[in-house]
Amino acid sequence: MNRINVFFIGLLFATTMFSSCKKGDDISVKDVYVVGYVHNEQDISVATLWKNGVAQNLTNGTNSASASSVFVSDNDVYVVGGSVNPQGVRVATLWKNGVVQYLSDEMSYATSVFVRGIDVYVVGERTVLEPLCHYATIWKNGVVQDLTDGTTFAQATSVYISGFDVYVAGFESNVGFYNGPSNAILWKNGIRHNLSNNSTGNHNSVFVSNNDVYVAGVDQGQTFATLWKNGVAQKLSNGNNNAWGCSVFISGNDVYVAGTEGNAQKIPIARLWKNGVVQSLPIKTETYSYASSVYISGNDVFVAGSVSERNGNRYFATLWKNGIAQNLTDGTNWASASSVFVK
Repeated sequence: MNRINVFFIGLLFATTMFSSCKKGDDISVKDVYVVGYVHNEQDISVATLWKNGVAQNLTNGTNSASASSVFVSDNDVYVVGGSVNPQGVRVATLWKNGVVQYLSDEMSYATSVFVRGIDVYVVGERTVLEPLCHYATIWKNGVVQDLTDGTTFAQATSVYISGFDVYVAGFESNVGFYNGPSNAILWKNGIRHNLSNNSTGNHNSVFVSNNDVYVAGVDQGQTFATLWKNGVAQKLSNGNNNAWGCSVFISGNDVYVAGTEGNAQKIPIARLWKNGVVQSLPIKTETYSYASSVYISGNDVFVAGSVSERNGNRYFATLWKNGIAQNLTDGTNWASASSVFVK
């Protein structure tokens, strides 16, 4: 599998989560946490956490691993993703302050984490081989609950807790494992609500504010980046090129969506939409770029993603702060940032 394919698989699993802290607080000192992966010299993906730009490896680089979501509660840092367990199986993984916990013995992957009090919610997917079943899944404090019946390919991509309600965004294939169109879904307390009909909806994020439920994703065959508010769809792109929303964040009355859209030359460009209007995430013209996650803290807008040169020589995990790009890696090896959280 080439690096481009690995990257797009990473995009499928990447998703992001957000804090339940009060929005809009202007904090003089901010710690910025970003997670993702960096390939080592053996071309093995290493799950990575950056705090204020300083990298910490979560895995030793012996087996492929990646981190998809980060959440900070009090002084504890929670990261989820996928790594290989002692039995040699790639499984959904939770790191708490760097200490590993495997959430499953079966093939699985964790896409998003949210912490409320003493409860840790993780969502993702798991696969049972005999008979073949594939589930969108939520783990609460390590206890598994399947959201689908296993007969189709499905994945939970984002989790948000509001009051006593548990919201999960994701998707399910209508025709079988990994094949054909899929349906964007929102589960509230385990009850399913379809957001799209026979359209691709595999890049989803959920955020709840003032009893309004926002989901970002893609609708109508990977054409339109889409924001659903209380189930009503709003197209963020014009449909001329493939576009998708990966992450949504609400700050006051403003709605931010981070994602990616092809330009006229079909080159992927990182995008940030604010209240439906596209914002600039400046990059060099000779690069590809992808936005995976957005987080607002006070007046600062943080977007995590990746940038790569079109000649394939340099690959950067990237963080934009107020539109200014900061490379988290030196570009030597393939890297991507999938989630950002600010404390």
